[in-house]
Amino acid sequence: MKTKPIPVPLSPDELTRFLGLVPTESDPTDCWEWMGTRSQSGYGVFFIRGRSYMAHRVMHSIFIGELEDGDFVLHACDNPACVNLFHIRKGTAKDNTADAQAWRTGERRSRW
Repeated sequence: MKTKPIPVPLSPDELTRFLGLVPTESDPTDCWEWMGTRSQSGYGVFFIRGRSYMAHRVMHSIFIGELEDGDFVLHACDNPACVNLFHIRKGTAKDNTADAQAWRTGERRSRW
């Protein structure tokens, strides 16, 4: 699967704009619901230099580590709008499929 690389590092203005859409007053254990644009499927969307990127992928790239082509960013909370650093992790397509299946069948009841 071909994904757009996140253009990190962001400029100071881009970083300020991004962080302005993250609810930093929230409890670190709660979901941090993206306060900007969302896709039809509920994922946060952030625009960098005229291109759209998924907000949880931008968050991961800035604060956890850059993503390679084909990397997925998975949500421990199963909330597509969440950008909490403690709720996201890098995974593979196989991890994503297994995660989705576990949520559907009720096998996942807690975070990683």
